[in-house]
Amino acid sequence: AYKLFLNGKQLGGAGKVGKTVEDSIATWKTEVKAFQSNSNQMDFILQISNFSAGGGAVQRKIVLGQEQDVLDLKKLSMIIAVFLCGIYVAIGFYHLLLFYTRVKEKTFLAIGLAADCFFFYTICWYESFFFELFPDFNWHTFAQIAWLSLILLPLILASFCRSIFPSIFSTWVFRSILVFTAVITVGILFLPIAKTFNLAKLIFVVEMAISFYCIYVASVAVRRKLKGASFVFMGVVAWLFANVCVGLYGLSVLETDFSHLGFFLFIMLQSVAVSVRFS
Repeated sequence: AYKLFLNGKQLGGAGKVGKTVEDSIATWKTEVKAFQSNSNQMDFILQISNFSAGGGAVQRKIVLGQEQDVLDLKKLSMIIAVFLCGIYVAIGFYHLLLFYTRVKEKTFLAIGLAADCFFFYTICWYESFFFELFPDFNWHTFAQIAWLSLILLPLILASFCRSIFPSIFSTWVFRSILVFTAVITVGILFLPIAKTFNLAKLIFVVEMAISFYCIYVASVAVRRKLKGASFVFMGVVAWLFANVCVGLYGLSVLETDFSHLGFFLFIMLQSVAVSVRFS
């Protein structure tokens, strides 16, 4: 939660700032506030309380500029978020419908679930889009949804690669990924959410390892000249790019999160790969 003051008067804020967990109400929201400067000096004071997430300070830059320019940036972010969510919903529904008609083809299920996961990942992690839609939503429940959308992604990637290249993807590797995902999911559901943020580095390392293994599987498929393998390989590389961006953005190395571009390229390339394979 935070409060922003300008020259002694509150300009904006989100949640409820407090000195203890009981006194605070956590939320995650960006705001655009307009103000006029009547002097050459402005005093900004930012109050923050954080008992629910990692970090504990300002992790992103505060943008100052002309009102219309800042509003245009906010509008562009919302347009991109709505566009991505619409694409993911359409692709997810289409492939789940295909799975309903061809239950034995688990590839359709994997693509459909991946698109659904990307949908929740986008509304939770992209420019606080979730709280733009549901401003009074419970923070703890939101954090669980956000982390689950991130944790389930590598399992879905592994499920997709295993379904399309079952002879290459190792069974014990897939079972290990299942166990890891199950353990972390239980932790997210039952541990205090602040402890989940402490596992971020471990989760990132494991997701990178899974991404590299899936690249290996796809490269073997390319060498064997399996149908659609080249599209799968390019898609998994895009996934790896997205994971790197997630890590660097979380460490504040990148000021812009490009992971959404990688995930978008992945889902589009894999849709093409599935179409080629079943055409």
